[in-house]
Amino acid sequence: MPAEAGAEAQLRVALASLRAGDAARAAAVCWQLRAAGEDGAGLRQVLGLALLEQGRAGEAVGELEQAVAFDAANPFAAYNLGNALAACGRQRDAASAYRRALALQPAMLQARYNLGNALAACGAHAEAIAAFDEVAASAPDFLDARNNRGRSRLALGDAEGARADFDGVLAQDPRHLAALANRGAALLAADRPEEAVAAYRQALALAPGHAEALHGLGLSLSASGRFADATAAFGVALQRSPGWVEAWRQRANARRDSGDLTGAMADATQAIALQPESAEGYNLRGTLHHEALHYREALADYDRAIALAPTHADAWCNRGNALYDLGRLEEARAALEHALALAPEHPEATSNLGMVLQQLGRFNAARAAYDRAIALRPRNPESWKRRATLHLLRGAFEPGWADFERSTQLAPHDPLPGVPRWEGGDPRGMSLLVHEPSGIGDAIQFFRYLPMLAEAGARVAFTGSPRLFRLLATCDPRIAFVPPADLEPVGFDAQIDLWGLPRLLSPTPDAIPTPIPYLHAEPARVATWRAWLGEGRHIGIAWQGRPGRKIDAGRSIPLSAFAPLASLPGASLVSLQRNEGIEQLADLPAGMRVRDPGAGFDAGGDAFLDAAAMMMALDLVVTSDTAIAHLAGALGRPVWLALKHIPEWRWQLDRDDSPWYPRMRLFRQPAPGAWAPVFAAMGDAWRDGVG
Repeated sequence: MPAEAGAEAQLRVALASLRAGDAARAAAVCWQLRAAGEDGAGLRQVLGLALLEQGRAGEAVGELEQAVAFDAANPFAAYNLGNALAACGRQRDAASAYRRALALQPAMLQARYNLGNALAACGAHAEAIAAFDEVAASAPDFLDARNNRGRSRLALGDAEGARADFDGVLAQDPRHLAALANRGAALLAADRPEEAVAAYRQALALAPGHAEALHGLGLSLSASGRFADATAAFGVALQRSPGWVEAWRQRANARRDSGDLTGAMADATQAIALQPESAEGYNLRGTLHHEALHYREALADYDRAIALAPTHADAWCNRGNALYDLGRLEEARAALEHALALAPEHPEATSNLGMVLQQLGRFNAARAAYDRAIALRPRNPESWKRRATLHLLRGAFEPGWADFERSTQLAPHDPLPGVPRWEGGDPRGMSLLVHEPSGIGDAIQFFRYLPMLAEAGARVAFTGSPRLFRLLATCDPRIAFVPPADLEPVGFDAQIDLWGLPRLLSPTPDAIPTPIPYLHAEPARVATWRAWLGEGRHIGIAWQGRPGRKIDAGRSIPLSAFAPLASLPGASLVSLQRNEGIEQLADLPAGMRVRDPGAGFDAGGDAFLDAAAMMMALDLVVTSDTAIAHLAGALGRPVWLALKHIPEWRWQLDRDDSPWYPRMRLFRQPAPGAWAPVFAAMGDAWRDGVG
């Protein structure tokens, strides 16, 4: 037998072994032929395929490149080379090899399908879709091509087109697992999270441990606000794939949204441990530190993310936020401007820059930033709310209330689903629910509007913090109070939040109702605290807001800054402070004395009853920008309010009085952080007898 015939017979043995699944034997035979001096396109191609089957893709590429070099007109050699290159992650080179195969044999559908996959892996989704279109046109039953076309459409933002592809696949094969999971992704992208949940559950019914479907289910449950269920879904996915970094990150997000910052931090830290050179992990953990108000730790994580990925615009944006919260405004501005240099259409960075510029007193630039942020993302309620506060700060109440209303429409928090929002007009005969979920100062400030509604003939009920009910009930006996746990939609014609009433009832500063006082202290308590105070002139002071609230930044004042008031002739200082900040009474400057009413002061379940009574016996209240200021104002007591350089919107600019409280006087910092001039001015006013 000629040597050539023997070599061909051996090559057929190698090919048969390969087809039988014995790639090792096929490769061994090929190596023996090579050792005997044989070579050629066929030998190189069989050896390349055997190596590819063994997972040795890099070696396979070398053999298949030689096969193509030996026989440039062989479409199968080019096709197999494409497969080997794709297995090596060299998707662009793979696409070139598939195109070469198709140029030689245009009807090779598998090559065209693989070309689409390679293009999609490169991010060339429009070209991938064109390849999948040709496959689907030639072979309508080639379901994987239609499924992958849907994935590319989804990557290009065409959620509806993608869903049409996945639905088409499922119409032919209802058990097509990939299409079920991908349909869930398309529904989620179309902001239909509940339908996405159903699609992912269908996929999991076929494959209960399918990690990608579990991950998608977690994302959909999070988007539906079902954070505990989302956390559980991600947990199962991680049991299946403990090294899946993205699942650790997404479970961290779900835990954060459910209020479990400790668990979220643990998950984010695990994601960093698995992928320590990933900027995303540090950026995520930074946001968790940020939400926990650990601003320095957040800044350190953002800086690490930026060190790993200097063009990471989100990390630069977050860095700017942390610097803002640390009071480092110019650095915050620079960080946010850098984020926008990297990503000029970054809506969060644009809105956050407006916030920084507002605190820097650059109001026109802040307004331009808010306008731009709203144009970039019109449905972001935070940008509308921030622009509202800028309008209100500058005294432009009508556009301010309009912007605030828009923010409320975009992020409604009405406690009675299905009950319409009151839009103004004659409320006579209507049953109205007014609500305020958390803001104590806001509740006190805006409660003045409820008697107006009752006077107009409405039946008014209020829901909010039950701790405030006893105090607020002194306003008007016609107002009913309903704890949030007892709310029922039956019996209410409409609902509105307290913040919505100024727009409808007093859209300009001149129209603000000032029936002062509109809250009242309990006479027996007043008598008790008057006796406790005794003779003399008494100034009640409060210095600390709640440090757990981001809004408190810059508003609270060190108690030691009040020291000049302690030396005023004939004055004695009395603490109205409770909870946070009370510990400062134990570390007063030399010569400063502050009387403390004791642990029983306002210690019950009802808020501010003792504070209100004490105020009625005081000559003056001096306070930082906290709920104490609103309480004193609503009681009609003389109150001096110490304000940071750029205050909250309600105190406006360049005035020493307030349209909200006629007996309030405003003392403003001349520069950020400058409290000494504020208290010096108060001392002068006291000595001059100015109330």
